[in-house]
Amino acid sequence: MTKQIVIIGNGIAGISAARHIRKLSNHPITVISAEAKFFFFRALHSCMFLWGI
Repeated sequence: MTKQIVIIGNGIAGISAARHIRKLSNHPITVISAEAKFFFFRALHSCMFLWGI
C-alpha cells in the first residue's frame, strides 16, 4: 500500500516539510493551499514593497 502525504499550507514551513520528506521517502506529496501563488513570490513581493520597487 502506497502512503499519500498531504501538507496543508504552502508557506516556508509547508514547503520545507515537503522537501525534507522528499529526501527521506518517495511517497507522493500533495501541498494544499488557498493561495494561488507559490510561497517564494510572497517573500519577493514583501522585499519589493519595503524597497519601494
